[in-house]
Amino acid sequence: MICENEEKAKEDLGEATADKLKSRLADLLAAKNVNELFAGFPEEITFQSQPSYKLDLIEKYQIIFCSNHNKTPLLSSGNVDWNNVSYIKIQAIDKNVTEFK
Repeated sequence: MICENEEKAKEDLGEATADKLKSRLADLLAAKNVNELFAGFPEEITFQSQPSYKLDLIEKYQIIFCSNHNKTPLLSSGNVDWNNVSYIKIQAIDKNVTEFK
């Protein structure tokens, strides 16, 4: 996977985008939850019928992720309680990926 192999990321995405991906992954690791993310214009979206988040990289690339808990924390409204999501799964890294919902 390109998140785990810097050379593969550079090959698939280009050096600048791979460098930005590395930075965004570091942000994700450092954050206690998604509400602590500021870089990349974080936005809650629906992707592949799942509540997800998107972060912009560069050149219209985006990283999309969702909760990866055995039981996703929910609010009383039924929406994801992103304040309590501490495990995520990368769903996609691509250009304009939200266009392919």
